[in-house]
Amino acid sequence: MSRMTELENFARELEESYRRHVAAGEAALAREIRQPIEGGLGTVRMRGTGQLAAIDLDQVNLRYTTANALGRQLLAAISAAEQEALRGREQAREASTATRTELRVLSASRRRTREY
Repeated sequence: MSRMTELENFARELEESYRRHVAAGEAALAREIRQPIEGGLGTVRMRGTGQLAAIDLDQVNLRYTTANALGRQLLAAISAAEQEALRGREQAREASTATRTELRVLSASRRRTREY
C-alpha cells in the first residue's frame, strides 16, 4: 500500500471519528435526564445542557409529605440531575478534545507527505 493510500485511509478514519464525536456531543446536550424524587413524589426532568425542563409531581403521594420534606427532596433530585448533565457535558468535551488531537495529527501527517 502506498504512503498516499495509507494517509487517505487514515484521513477517512479520522473524518468518521470526528462525525461520531460530534454526534455524541450533540446527543449529550440534547438528551433529557429523568431523576426520580425520593418517596415516589415525582420526577425532575433536566436537559443535557443543565437547564431544568420540568418537575412532574405525583399528586397522590404528595399528600404523604410535608412542604419542608418536599423542598429537601426536590433539591436533592435537582442536584442529582445537574450532576448527571455535567457528566454528560464533560464526556462530550473529552471526546471533542480527542478529536482535535486526532485532527492535529492528520494535519501534521499531510504536511510531512507534501514534503516528500
